[in-house]
Amino acid sequence: MEALSRCEERIRTSEQCIHDTAINFIQEIRSNEKQTVEELHSIYGSDCMEYMDCKKDLAVQVVIHLHLT
Repeated sequence: MEALSRCEERIRTSEQCIHDTAINFIQEIRSNEKQTVEELHSIYGSDCMEYMDCKKDLAVQVVIHLHLT
């Protein structure tokens, strides 16, 4: 019975270690993702990013302008 308890404890400890390692990898991946996206945005510049945010409004203005001319 004692051997079974030790075995169970080792398994539980190993499972927790695997879980903790996976969580750490996920956090690192998310951090790298955020940094890479920020680098991408900085390559294109803030003006481009702002135009992308306003794209729908710009399209409406173009359509209105085309209908008025």
